[in-house]
Amino acid sequence: MKALNTRVVRRVMLVLNLFIIIGICVLLVLCVNSISQQGLASDFLLRADRVPQAPQDTIFICFILLMLYLLNLLLRESSNKIQRNKIFFILSCTIDLILCVSIIVLTNVVYRGILLLSGVCMLYRLDGKRQRFFFSALLVILYIVCEYQILAQIFTITPLELYTSYLPAAIQTQFSIVQHILFSCNDVLFVIFMISWIQQQKEETKIINRLYNQQYHINEELKLANIQLEHYVEKSEENALIRERNRLAREIHDTVGHSLTAISAGIDACQVLADSDPPRLHSQLNTLSELSRNALVDIRRSVKELRPDSLSRMTFTEAVRDIASNISKITDTTVAVHLSGSRPMQERLEDTLFRVIQEAITNSVKHGQAMRVDVTLEFRENGVDLLISDNGTGCAHVIEGAGLSGIRERISDFGGSCCFHGEYGFFVEIYVPYTEEAND
Repeated sequence: MKALNTRVVRRVMLVLNLFIIIGICVLLVLCVNSISQQGLASDFLLRADRVPQAPQDTIFICFILLMLYLLNLLLRESSNKIQRNKIFFILSCTIDLILCVSIIVLTNVVYRGILLLSGVCMLYRLDGKRQRFFFSALLVILYIVCEYQILAQIFTITPLELYTSYLPAAIQTQFSIVQHILFSCNDVLFVIFMISWIQQQKEETKIINRLYNQQYHINEELKLANIQLEHYVEKSEENALIRERNRLAREIHDTVGHSLTAISAGIDACQVLADSDPPRLHSQLNTLSELSRNALVDIRRSVKELRPDSLSRMTFTEAVRDIASNISKITDTTVAVHLSGSRPMQERLEDTLFRVIQEAITNSVKHGQAMRVDVTLEFRENGVDLLISDNGTGCAHVIEGAGLSGIRERISDFGGSCCFHGEYGFFVEIYVPYTEEAND
């Protein structure tokens, strides 16, 4: 509703200013005609000191300037391109002020309220404190300068009072009253607009502040929910780990523990039979041997269940390509795998290299914000080279946390070496020799 009020005030001011300016031009023509009819032209020229411009020319030029003013105003109000482009908008406002000063000079500096109309039509469209301050200051300066005593020193201007002095006294009085009323109405409309506009700005500021506070509270709630979710995920992972440990503990207790207990009891019995019954001792040892082999099978089965699910379903290279493909699909990071050569490895070494690649890719995505990760595996004759590089933020000094320390410890178990660089992105260089244990 308030936006509608300011629009109405602008339109009323526009109509009022057009009426005043056209009225001044018509008054000049009537005064000149009255002077001519009374035969007082010579007296008027002596009092004017200068030959004024013909009123007909004044009306024509003033009409052209008013049309240009209205056209420029209409283009600025209706064209989104002008409103969005600061250069075009400032140029349009500058043209407005030039036309206003020209009209004021052309109408003998009788009325300068058109500057207030220009201020109303441009200030509410300006964005930024600097632009508003600049044009406000410029309007104030022009309003002060556009006085008869100042402009008369520059331009050929004949005061309106000289024209109206040849009219009857009653008409002069009526003109003076109408002039003051119209000029005061323009000033009052300008004050009304500024009050309404300032009030509108305050309300918009309140709305923005209220929305900002709502957004702030929503962000705080989201942060709290995110913390709770992370805590829940950590608890879930911890519970899953505990459940898995308990399952493995029960399985070891039920299978391996049972077998080891039986083997321990059998060994004790063998110690008794060693001297008293050698044939039975031989049978007992056969039973213990079979029992120990079965226990070994159970242990291997339990350990095998600890392998990554990907390695249990596919080969090592397929599992590496699978994790690279999954990361590329669910994140903005592209993971490329480069393989050179091929050689079978023991499951433990495959598990270790897979976990190292998984940890390095996770670090590149999570901590390095990398957009590309390259995994290069080269199977040499004496060992395997692994290079994992990314184009992330990197770091000048590498501090080994739990993840990097874990990588170094895993590789050290196989007699391998690893090196970390973070100057340009992040690089993980690993070499694992083919030892007898690694290829068992």
